Amino acid sequence: MNRRGRLDVFTEHYEVVLWMLVAIAGGMIAFPADYLLRSNVLIGCCLMVLLLSMKENQRHNYVYLALMVFFGVVAYVYKVRLFYFFTLFFYVFFLWEALVGRINVLVFMSPVFDSLTTIMGFTVRLQLSSWAGHLLQQGGFDVQVEGNVMVMNNNSFSVDDACMGLNMLALSLLMGVFVVGYHYYASRKKLSLMWLLLFFAMVMGMNVVCNLLRILMLVVFELAPENPMHEMVGIICLVLYVVIPLYVISQWMIQRWGKPMMMVERKVMPTPYGKVVFTGMAVVMLGIGVYLHEQRQRPSDIAHAEVNLPNFQVVRMGEGITKMMNEKMLVYVKSIPEFFTSEHTPLLCWKGSGYQFQQIRKIMIEGKEIYAGKLTKKDGEMLYTSWWYSNGTVTTIDQLDWRLRMLKGEEQFCLINITAKDEASLREYVKEVLSKKLLNVNGKADEHSL
Repeated sequence: MNRRGRLDVFTEHYEVVLWMLVAIAGGMIAFPADYLLRSNVLIGCCLMVLLLSMKENQRHNYVYLALMVFFGVVAYVYKVRLFYFFTLFFYVFFLWEALVGRINVLVFMSPVFDSLTTIMGFTVRLQLSSWAGHLLQQGGFDVQVEGNVMVMNNNSFSVDDACMGLNMLALSLLMGVFVVGYHYYASRKKLSLMWLLLFFAMVMGMNVVCNLLRILMLVVFELAPENPMHEMVGIICLVLYVVIPLYVISQWMIQRWGKPMMMVERKVMPTPYGKVVFTGMAVVMLGIGVYLHEQRQRPSDIAHAEVNLPNFQVVRMGEGITKMMNEKMLVYVKSIPEFFTSEHTPLLCWKGSGYQFQQIRKIMIEGKEIYAGKLTKKDGEMLYTSWWYSNGTVTTIDQLDWRLRMLKGEEQFCLINITAKDEASLREYVKEVLSKKLLNVNGKADEHSL
């Protein structure tokens, strides 16, 4: 499509653009400004140009409409911005397909990737560290692995949340969108949903392999974070093991299984009644965004857990957080209101206070598996912390486990986070808490671990 053709698209569909801008304004109000500056959002906006170039027959996609209504209602009722994002997502797709043409490109611009990276990222880092350590040991290297830290030749290498490859999962998916979109446009063919899902599954698999190879290279060549080659290795691995293979694979898949795209020129414009409906939908999208912004400015009404810990000063904070402290320990108990809530992890809470996590690992205390890690600040302050989830009956660190239990109607879970200034004291106190059932939540003491 030449320059004049693109201008015609914008001129012909100025009403669509205005309706989308009204809805997007709601997203800008509801979400923090830094979301708009993240790489996956910026790159995703650039890729929206592909949507203007690849369109087929218009259609009213009632699946998008139903999903938009569902997520909008849930976002409004539960005041969850993540669901509001999906509401906007399906609104834009429904509007575009109804008035412009079918969309054949997936866009990975969601803040859900940031939440997933934070919540599940350390579990992935632990697994990648284990795999990398095992491969190096099999290769004859004297490597010791403890959690997300590998030690070789007295040098420590931490697979932390600054790992470029893990943070670029969304970017890898967007690169997949780009190469698929490019080949769609060049060949005028498209893949069915099955092949498209398979392709993006391969994108995620390549991202994991890329991370693993990157870690191996950093350890073998002893490239510390301050070494300029540390980041360069990440870029080289991304290009060699993700971008180039995706370009070749997507081209081959589209040539092999692609179906011709039915390009059309005739457009059915909305009736005056339709324009009123679409305008109303845009206003509703904006209204939900304003509502969610206002709700976040108000004190949270999440119910606090019933906790009982002897000889501690107890302070009830906002968002259902109970803070308990004495001269040696700091304990947080954070209520989890719903099974789908995405923000319940110390990895987010402590970062907000200026701390960085190091040496995250799983440990066994009193037969129960919990997480442990070290917290550091730029001023040299160091703390040791551990955490798990409990509903007074079950103790677990499995995100899927406690979410499914709450979904099935079991007692509400809480995040338990205990922090101390030295590791020995922390372990001793956690052992005492778990063995003597000192910490009660929801009126029940921990009884067993699954």
